[in-house]
Amino acid sequence: MKLSTFTELLESVQQGGKLKKQLSIKSLLEEAIYRNSDAEFIGYQESRSSQPIACFNILNKKSDKFESTVTEKTLQKLKLQVPEYPSFSDWKKEQQYKR
Repeated sequence: MKLSTFTELLESVQQGGKLKKQLSIKSLLEEAIYRNSDAEFIGYQESRSSQPIACFNILNKKSDKFESTVTEKTLQKLKLQVPEYPSFSDWKKEQQYKR
C-alpha cells in the first residue's frame, strides 16, 4: 500500500493498517513537516574567529540550489522558509548526548 499524504497514513493506522515499523505521532508529524519544508537544519559550523553559523540543506526541488548547504541569510535571499532550529548552546548539548 502506497501512502501519499500524512492524512492517508493516519487514516490507514486508524483503520488497522500495519506499518513496517512503529511510528510515534511525533515522528509522523516531523515527517509531514519535513516533506513540506523548504530546508532542514543540519547543524552549526563552528569557528574560532567568529560566531557559530547555522547551516541548512535546501529541500525545495524548485530551487536552483536544491540539496545545497547554505546559511540562514542565503535562505532569506532565496525567499525560502527558514525552519525552526535550536540555539547553538542547545544544539551543542544535544551533540554531547549523542556521543
